[in-house]
Amino acid sequence: MKEYWINKKNNKDLIVFFAGWGMDQNPFLPLKYNDLDILICYDYSDMNLNDLSIMDIIENGNYKNIYLIGFSMGVAVAGYLFQSELCIKFRQIIAINGTLEPISDENGIPVNIFENTLESWDSANKEHFLKRMCRDEIICSKYRINLPKRTLQDEKKELTNLHL
Repeated sequence: MKEYWINKKNNKDLIVFFAGWGMDQNPFLPLKYNDLDILICYDYSDMNLNDLSIMDIIENGNYKNIYLIGFSMGVAVAGYLFQSELCIKFRQIIAINGTLEPISDENGIPVNIFENTLESWDSANKEHFLKRMCRDEIICSKYRINLPKRTLQDEKKELTNLHL
């Protein structure tokens, strides 16, 4: 897993944002953060936390309020990392377009769709995925300004690791 500080000025409040699959910090660079520190977590190819400061920040940090936000697959990853005993450290937890069961016929992405995506991931399918994610050409054109800088191979490796 990787992390990127959008803003780190030792403000009193922190947002820890778990991005969706295939993301990096680029789509979030235009955020207006005012008096918030923002830590983006992404690339779930490796769930190793040895090099990350997230746990230390949550357990020992000087933040008055810490907000946890998960988007898409980031919801499941955050749920996996922050079991119930750590959840009490967050002022608020928000899930956006995600579930704790991301690959599920009942509660997430249907298993066959996930497996087909994993099996056939290429540039054409990436473009199709982008259009489905944005749902609108205007939104897509805005998103393309700050596309994640991830390779197809890197995205496929991450998707393979998320196939729990």
